[in-house]
Amino acid sequence: MRIPILIFLLATSASAQSFNVDLGLNAAPSATYGGAAGQAGTWNEVNGIALVTDVPLLDLDGQPSAVTLRSSATTGLGATFCNLHGGGDEGALMGDSMFQVDFAAQNRDIELTFDGLEPGWYQVYTYSWDPCSATSSVIAVVDSPDFRSPCGDNDWPEGQRYRRTYVRHRKLVTDGTLTIRARSQHAQPFVYDPAVNGVQLVLHGSEPILGDTYCWLPDFNSTGQSATLDLVGSPEVLFDNVELRVRALPFDVPLVLLMSTEPAYSPAPGFGTLCLGGSVSYLGPVLDSGFAGVVSLHVAISTPATNPSVQVLAGETWYFQAWYRDSALAQPSNLSDAVRATFE
Repeated sequence: MRIPILIFLLATSASAQSFNVDLGLNAAPSATYGGAAGQAGTWNEVNGIALVTDVPLLDLDGQPSAVTLRSSATTGLGATFCNLHGGGDEGALMGDSMFQVDFAAQNRDIELTFDGLEPGWYQVYTYSWDPCSATSSVIAVVDSPDFRSPCGDNDWPEGQRYRRTYVRHRKLVTDGTLTIRARSQHAQPFVYDPAVNGVQLVLHGSEPILGDTYCWLPDFNSTGQSATLDLVGSPEVLFDNVELRVRALPFDVPLVLLMSTEPAYSPAPGFGTLCLGGSVSYLGPVLDSGFAGVVSLHVAISTPATNPSVQVLAGETWYFQAWYRDSALAQPSNLSDAVRATFE
C-alpha cells in the first residue's frame, strides 16, 4: 500500500503573497468577500488613473507588501462607475471598471503588471464585465499555459460566472512578474474598449496546477458564488503526488470528491450540474469545508482510494468534480466546476 505524499501549504505564506485588487472609482468590497476565488481578505482599491506609476499593494491581512501593480498605458487609464443592481460587495467590485483613455492609440489594450511576487504557481482570476455598456473582452496572462479567454455578457448574471464575469489562468512566476492583457472583442475599439473590474491572485506554491477547467457553469451556492476545483502536484503517475483543492464552498458542509473516465454535461435540478460520465468513483473520505469554506485532499494518484477502485495509468485523462451539501438553499446539494487532467 502506498502512502500519499503530504505537502502542507502554510496559510501565512500564501496569505502574504495572494492579493485581491478592485479597479475603478467606488469603494472596495469588504474583507469578508471572497469573490470567485473564495479568497477573503483585504481588497486593494486602485483607481485606474493611478496605474501609470507603480501602486504598492496590501496583502490579504491588510499589511504592506513588496508587490506593486502598474499599467503599460502611456497616457493613463480611465475608470467608470455605474450602479450595479443589488449593490453590496459584488456591486463594489463589478459596478466599476478601468479602461484605456488614449483615444488616438491604435492599440487600446489594457496591460496590468504585478511586480515583486514570490516565485510559484498562481491561479489568476481576472474580472471583466463592463457595468456601463456590457462590453465583451478577451483576457490573456502572458506565458500562461492556458489560452486567452473571452469574458463579458450583455446582462448581469446575478453572480460571478466563469467567462461571463471572470476568467481563470494559471501562471508560473519565476522572476516576480505577472502580466495580464485585456482586448476588446469588438471591431470598433474606439466605441467598445476592454474593461477590467479587478484581479485576484491565489498563490498555490511550487507545485504545478494541473489540467484545465472544461465544465464551468456550476450553480451558485448559498455563499452567492460557484465552488471551484483545482488540481495541484505532479502529472507523473510515478510520483503519486496530486492534491485536489476546492474553494468558495459554504461553511461547515460535507463534501465528497468524484473522478470519472469520461466527461459529461447533465444538469440535475436541485443537485447542480454533473460534468462526469462513464465510470464515476468516489475519491477519498467525506470531507468538511470548515470555517473557511475550503477543502484539500492529497492522493496517491496511481492507486487512489476510490469506491469503486480504479487505477490511473500514464497517458490516461481523468475528470474530477466536487459534490457538496448546501442545505441553506432549497436544493439539497450542489457541484463545483470540473477539471480534466492527463497523466504521464
